[in-house]
Amino acid sequence: ISSKKLSLLDIACNDGELTSNYTQFGKVLGIDINKEAVALTKKRGLACLQADIADIKEKYKSSFDVVIAGDIIEHVLDRKSVV
Repeated sequence: ISSKKLSLLDIACNDGELTSNYTQFGKVLGIDINKEAVALTKKRGLACLQADIADIKEKYKSSFDVVIAGDIIEHVLDRKSVV
């Protein structure tokens, strides 16, 4: 793994438990549609937005070195909107 600090986006970060592990690689932003999950992620001291990724993808397009989207594809109705 490179020593370069990366910018990471964790889509559907839930409570931030896994998200907190990614901070070792650089700056991380979590995003989740669930208000309670966002609150828990922020409680861990992590940056997090409450939003649907389909609604904000243009704002963040090409803004991250790494995008993590674990366990969400089955919840997305329009899968092409996430790419």
